[in-house]
Amino acid sequence: MLSSKNKPNNIIKYTYLSHDNNSNIIHIGYGIDNNYARCCATSIASFCINNPNQNFTFHIITNNLSLSSKEKYNLLAKDYLIDIYIYEINPKELSNLPTQTHLPIATYFRFLLPLIIKDIDILYYIDADILCLQNTSELFNTPLNNYIIGAVSDIPKMNKKRNKALNLQDHIYFNAGMLAINIKKWIEFDTFNKVLNVIHKNPKRFSYLDQDALNLVLHNHIKYFNSKFNCLDISKINTNDIVLLHLAAHPK
Repeated sequence: MLSSKNKPNNIIKYTYLSHDNNSNIIHIGYGIDNNYARCCATSIASFCINNPNQNFTFHIITNNLSLSSKEKYNLLAKDYLIDIYIYEINPKELSNLPTQTHLPIATYFRFLLPLIIKDIDILYYIDADILCLQNTSELFNTPLNNYIIGAVSDIPKMNKKRNKALNLQDHIYFNAGMLAINIKKWIEFDTFNKVLNVIHKNPKRFSYLDQDALNLVLHNHIKYFNSKFNCLDISKINTNDIVLLHLAAHPK
C-alpha cells in the first residue's frame, strides 16, 4: 500500500493578497518541475489578467524549482497582488511509478495537493500548459455538489481509444488538465492511494498514466463541464467561447 503521508519538505509563501474576505478566494493548483516554471507563470498571469476583480491563491507543488524561478514567482505575486504558495517535496513515494518523456514524475503531483491543502472546499487543478482567455466566473460558480471532481470530456478519438483500453463501459473519458477537486470528497474516497495503487499494480495498462487511472478510479464520480473550460480542439468550438485553452499538442 502506498502511503499518503508525503508532506512538503518546505513551504515558500509569497503573500500579497488582502484576506479581508477569505470566502471569496479562488484556489488554483499546479504540479510542475522547473522545466514548466515559465509555462506555469504564464498560466497564472493569464488568470489574473482576465479576472482582475477575483482574489486568487495559487498553489504550486514541485521538487526542483531553481532560485531564479522562485524569485520570479515572488515578483509575479507582488505584481498581481495574489498569494503564491510553493510546496517543495521529495517525491520518493512516487519514484517507482512509470513516466514518459512528456509525462515526467511531476504529472503525479496533482494527487498530493488535496492532501496538503485540506482547509478549503474546492481546488482547481490546472495543467501548466493551459491559458485563461477570458473571465472564469461561470466555472468558479458551478457547484460540484457530491461529485469528487469536475472535468471536461476528452476529444472523441481519445474517448473511444481509452475507454476500450481500460474496459470502461458507459463512461465519458475526461482530460485531467483541468480538474475541479472537491477536497473533502477526494480525501474521503482515498483517491490518492486508489489511483496510485492501480498504476503500481499494472503500469503497462496506463498509456496516459495518471489520467487513465483517474478515469478508472473516479468512474461515476465526475461532474462534466463544457469543453470551453478545457479546450483541446479549437476546430470544434467557436473560438470566442473558449475560456481555458489547453495547449496539449507537442511541441507547444
